[in-house]
Amino acid sequence: MPDSTLIWTRVDDVDDRARRISAAVRHVVAQRSAAERRAIDAPKRTDGDIWLLSDAGREIASLWMLRDGERIILADVDVRDARRITGRSLWSQFHGLAAQQAWEGAVHVSELGEDHLIAEFARAAQATRVATKMQVAVGAVPPARRISLEPMTEHAFFEYQSASIADYAQELLANGLANNMAVALERSTQQLQELLPDGLHSPGEHLWTVRDNAEKVGILWVHSDDARSFVYDIEMLATARGHGYGTETLRAAAAHTRYAGLPTLALNVFGSNESARRLYEREGYVVTEIMWSAALT
Repeated sequence: MPDSTLIWTRVDDVDDRARRISAAVRHVVAQRSAAERRAIDAPKRTDGDIWLLSDAGREIASLWMLRDGERIILADVDVRDARRITGRSLWSQFHGLAAQQAWEGAVHVSELGEDHLIAEFARAAQATRVATKMQVAVGAVPPARRISLEPMTEHAFFEYQSASIADYAQELLANGLANNMAVALERSTQQLQELLPDGLHSPGEHLWTVRDNAEKVGILWVHSDDARSFVYDIEMLATARGHGYGTETLRAAAAHTRYAGLPTLALNVFGSNESARRLYEREGYVVTEIMWSAALT
């Protein structure tokens, strides 16, 4: 049960709200930078609401909240009195606030690094793991031995694009990131167009067909920026699974990252894909972020 001595209030003063959102952004960036072991620039944000949890006028915790359709996103959780507020009690207080405000849908929150407060919050909320971000230092990754990466042709890209939109839509739907297939397909199509505005010639994007000698065994898509590379997609053909090609392809992606002079290769694993997460752990990937979703009703 929520502690009745604690009170939630929303910050409505425009200047105070802007100041607190700026502080929340810096807090999140500091957490993310520590988790990913790299310097990240703080973006300028002014959207969302700030809610304060107080006891007799003394601030105990603050939340920076964003809305995305029926999803509430706890963009930042800052507990000032850890002896008074645990992850479990914070969930109880937040759930009480949601009931008071008649919020529906789901709440999403990220556990950055080893954030025990958010981990306990997620357990108390019986949250579902939506996705896990992981990364590896590429300097220690062994080379690929059995496969080669062939730049994707226009014909292969056309086939990949159609299949990718459908597959990603299924992932969004299965992991609670879309309410129905129509919304999932719309988001999937929009995201692919944003990431690949010029198709195979989009800056920073590298798409390959993975081959074992002349035989196609899968595809690989890696995005690179000034700081690191990120696996946007890795997929083995059904007939090629269970033969070590996934591991080999990951190592080839790491080699590409090293060749580009970048220290880190990162990727995202949807919550339902336990086998992929185990594969990445065996290859030395460490968790930097876990995204959780909990129903409010």
